[in-house]
Amino acid sequence: MPSEPPIGWIASDVQRASQSGGKLRNYVYGDAPSSDGYVGGAIINAVGRYYLSLENNDRFGPRGFQDVPLSDFADVRLWSSVQDILSDLRSGDAPRRIVVWDVVQLDGSSTFSVAAMAPDWKIVSERSVPVRNHWDWATLFSYRRLELVRNKGL
Repeated sequence: MPSEPPIGWIASDVQRASQSGGKLRNYVYGDAPSSDGYVGGAIINAVGRYYLSLENNDRFGPRGFQDVPLSDFADVRLWSSVQDILSDLRSGDAPRRIVVWDVVQLDGSSTFSVAAMAPDWKIVSERSVPVRNHWDWATLFSYRRLELVRNKGL
C-alpha cells in the first residue's frame, strides 16, 4: 500500500512527455503539499529532482539537485489554475493527449476542474493515489492523475 506521493510516477510522465515530440504534455499542480520530509515529496523539491535525475540517467547526481534549475531536468509544466493549462494549450500546436496531476483533499475538493476542459478534451483515464501518514496510515490527501485526449475536429 503506497504512502508517499507518487513523485516517481510523475517524473516518469514528465520524461515521457519530453520524449513524445509534442504529442503529449504533462501538467503538474505546482502548489501540492510538500516538504523534504516524509510524505512531502513534490516534483519541485529535492524528491522530484531525485526522480527526474533517475529518469535522465542521473545527469546531475546528488550535489546537483539544488544547484540546477528544474527546467534543466525536464520540461515540467507547473499550473495553479485550469486557466494556466488552457492558455498553454492555446499557445502553439496543441498536443493530442495530456496528463494532469492534481491534488484532491479529504473533503473531495480538487485543484482541477474537468468541466473547464469540455468540450475540447475528454478523460480517458483517471487514477487517485492516496498519500498517507506513516504512523497511523491516515489519508492526508490524494494525488490524482487524469489523462485526457483532444476531441476530434480540433
